[in-house]
Amino acid sequence: MTTKDEESSRTEDILVVYASQTGNCEQAAQQFCAKASERLEKKKNVNIVARYSTMDDFIEQKKCEWPRLVVVMTSSYGVGQAPLGGYRFRAFCDALLDETTTTTPPMLSSLTYAMLGLGDSMYTTFF
Repeated sequence: MTTKDEESSRTEDILVVYASQTGNCEQAAQQFCAKASERLEKKKNVNIVARYSTMDDFIEQKKCEWPRLVVVMTSSYGVGQAPLGGYRFRAFCDALLDETTTTTPPMLSSLTYAMLGLGDSMYTTFF
């Protein structure tokens, strides 16, 4: 027998895509996913399924199957280059920018996203 709370709960997928030169963003993505369900499920009657992937693996393996919520984590590297695991994703984003000027691409129209950028203050210019 199910309770009223169980009947009204829903599942939300959260995808964390990351690119990392030194592994800091990968570690942040792992930690975020581990804590997301623990923290968010307490507040609302929602089952959270959080998963993480490099940006390029998401493009290649998942064929850009976007959930409703995406968290983008990346680090700064060099002078604007994409870090490891982010080359194809950057090319994908650049292509989206080239195709659209004022409207949101249909594949992203229902997407909610958050971004986190990590930088190293040891460099003269960091993000």
